[in-house]
Amino acid sequence: MPHDAKGNLLKVGDKVVIPGTVTQVFASEDYCNCSVELEHGMPPTGSKSSVSAINTKQVEKVPVEGEQ
Repeated sequence: MPHDAKGNLLKVGDKVVIPGTVTQVFASEDYCNCSVELEHGMPPTGSKSSVSAINTKQVEKVPVEGEQ
């Protein structure tokens, strides 16, 4: 059975968050994209992967304690 990084069972229709760090931002007048390095490496090697040119409207900033 498929499980998430914390051992929770996953099924079709579940909503998930993929933790990562923005490594680049590409801004233009009409739209903005960013590149994101994923926090968790791909098993079995654990090598880091990234998502390139994802639109910034597809991500949500995680609040940092003490930051508004």
